[in-house]
Amino acid sequence: MKSIKPLHFVALCAFIVLLSCKKETKPQTEEPKSKKEEPVSPQPTDQGKYIPIKLEANGTTLTLKYKENSALLTEITDSDGSKTTIMYNADGFPQKLEKYKNGKLFFIDYYEQKDKKLTNKIQSFDHDAITNRTSPNGYYTLTYNDQLRISTIDYYNNNKALIKTSNLYYSESLNLSKISSIHSKTSYTYDLKNGISSNITFSELFTLQLEHWFLRCINNNLTTILSQENNENNIDFSYEYNDNGYPSKAILTSVKNKQSIIITYKRLE
Repeated sequence: MKSIKPLHFVALCAFIVLLSCKKETKPQTEEPKSKKEEPVSPQPTDQGKYIPIKLEANGTTLTLKYKENSALLTEITDSDGSKTTIMYNADGFPQKLEKYKNGKLFFIDYYEQKDKKLTNKIQSFDHDAITNRTSPNGYYTLTYNDQLRISTIDYYNNNKALIKTSNLYYSESLNLSKISSIHSKTSYTYDLKNGISSNITFSELFTLQLEHWFLRCINNNLTTILSQENNENNIDFSYEYNDNGYPSKAILTSVKNKQSIIITYKRLE
């Protein structure tokens, strides 16, 4: 979905690059509270839960599929030929994520849950469709805060050497407010409406591997992404909302691009 790809998180590069950063010391993982805390989102008037099934922009379409009668995301298909599939284990946790381009597998993630409660390790592999060989591409471990949000991500290379640490901070309403590492810092703000991905199970986890911006709208919806390093990476978001309080249209504006996206949902039974 070429027209939607510019809307992917620029800041997600900080999540994905595994091979170029030096080992660093972890900073404090709880952001000090300020006098102006983000207000807590009010209760929606419609108590029904909805999940996105289609995003459309400029004649291209991103389609989301789920496990039957659930909010477990199983497939994201882009009309540009890209596809992601997600498989789950018997306990209902993500087990494997695969990425395809034009029907050819090129990337695999494996999830681990040591205590069968939270995913604490993800191993990444590249796949060569010509030779049908898979090679390791490092791994990362996850630490959670008291609210069970991801607070620290440690990246390791294939030699098990720590190469980068990212720390995540949250507002009072549990929206991600900042991602910080020794080389970068990106901050986020949100509206007070129902988040586009608020009912997708494990949505926060999938933001680590997938570039789709809307997966970050876990509680409420993004209104700004601000990069400390480069203002060309900044994005402003505005929305039109449906009667159920979810965005039906998103308008994303950056220095070089402006784009409108129509969002379609289905109700969870």
